[in-house]
Amino acid sequence: MESKRPLINRNEEEDIELATKRTTAYNASPECKSESENIHSIKQSTRPQRRPSLFHRKATLILTNIVAVSLITIISIIIWVVFIKKAETTINTTIATTDASTTRNAMVTTSTTTTTSTMLTASTTTAILTTSTTTTTTTMLTTSTTTTMVTTSPTKTSMTTMSTTKITMLTTSATETTLLTTSTAETTMITTLTSKTAMDTTPTAKTTVLTASATETTMFTTLTNSHITTMNEPKLNKWKQNGITVAGGNGEGEELNQLKHPTEIFIDKNKNMFIADYSNHRIVEWKYNATEGQIIAGGNGQGNRTDQSNEPTDVIVDQQNHSIIIADSENRRVIQWFNQTQQILIRNIDCWGLAIDKHGFLYVSDWKKNEVRRWKMGEYNKEGIVVAGGNGEGHQLNQLSAPDFILVDEDQSVYVTDRYNQRVMRWRKDAKEGKIVAGGNGKGANLNQLFEPAGVTADDLGQIYVVDWGNHRIMRWREGKEEGELVVGGNGKGNQSNQLNSPCGLSFDDERNLYVADRGNNRIQKFEIIL
Repeated sequence: MESKRPLINRNEEEDIELATKRTTAYNASPECKSESENIHSIKQSTRPQRRPSLFHRKATLILTNIVAVSLITIISIIIWVVFIKKAETTINTTIATTDASTTRNAMVTTSTTTTTSTMLTASTTTAILTTSTTTTTTTMLTTSTTTTMVTTSPTKTSMTTMSTTKITMLTTSATETTLLTTSTAETTMITTLTSKTAMDTTPTAKTTVLTASATETTMFTTLTNSHITTMNEPKLNKWKQNGITVAGGNGEGEELNQLKHPTEIFIDKNKNMFIADYSNHRIVEWKYNATEGQIIAGGNGQGNRTDQSNEPTDVIVDQQNHSIIIADSENRRVIQWFNQTQQILIRNIDCWGLAIDKHGFLYVSDWKKNEVRRWKMGEYNKEGIVVAGGNGEGHQLNQLSAPDFILVDEDQSVYVTDRYNQRVMRWRKDAKEGKIVAGGNGKGANLNQLFEPAGVTADDLGQIYVVDWGNHRIMRWREGKEEGELVVGGNGKGNQSNQLNSPCGLSFDDERNLYVADRGNNRIQKFEIIL
């Protein structure tokens, strides 16, 4: 009978026994591990290391690239933001202020590289980088940034700037530049890309254009609602407050060096004065720097003869035919004197003020009918055309109350001192009603009031000058203002050099010196302009 083969031979049994003993001894040590742990550890140590696949390597590379590109993009964006902000502050938004009448501004910018921008203007008003008054595009190259300026009108500039990498930065809506120029000085600015132009803006904006020249130009602007506006406030003339007596002033009388209640004055281009010497019933011509006058009309006593006058209130000189026209108030007629010969132009009119326009029309105020009429000179046989008032006495805008002196501007608008309504009215040509341009707030001495206004005139800025008869002062009213400004007088009724006494008429000479018919003091006062 065949014996079975033992599963473990003797030698193997001895080896197992020996191994068992060793294992027991090893396990008795505190540092030993369990058999299962040892076996697991052996398996781990003998397990072959598997290499990463191609897919994982590509994924890792792509992820690394994405991270690098993201960092570069973030850094680029930060650099561009800083660059754009710097570029916005380096745009010269206001170039120059120019004359609103006859002057112009020109600015020539030359590049040290390959681009040259020339700014020209053919207009007498303000133009910036324009060759026409419509839309013109001029390109200026500044280092690495190209700035394009698009002018859509002579007074508005829209700026579009773009970098050399075709990134466009629009500043049309946020930085719209409006140039309002009223200065009278001609300004020419020539800079290069190597000069430095600094612009300080109020309240907080500061713009600097860096270029290569050593010159530095500073301009002050006003920042309003994202519009940069450059303007010069119209210069307001001022006069010395102490007047100089240039006619009369020797007491009330009828001598040639005296006057009696002078009412109105007219000054020609040679500074000769023509004075309506009311209570002496005459017109006196007072030559420049003369010490006495000479009678050129009336002066033969009070009366209605052809060689007489009766309380004349106004006089104007028709320099085309070298004659004078007189409002002969108490004789209710308008007369013309030419070579000592009198001619009656208009009869039966309660006249007070006179004016002539450049179109050859004569204007006369009728204080009883509360109207102003106009006649074509030489056609006085007609009734004339009503150009102001004519709707009865009243305080409505289409009415007047005792109109006195008048002024006519180049547009044939009529200014009337509406005495008992305490206001000055302006009636535009063919208008049905007037507009209050001075006073109209009742009788009083406040700056927004008048006290029976008398003479009226205007300067070349369209500002109205009014004789405030009852307040013994001369006032100036600017368009749109609610109150006037004191010009001279206003120091109470008196005969000192800084005082007036019931002034009536006023006029300017060609140097803008102011003349006032100081009726109560029987003199003509000259107030010199402060240059």
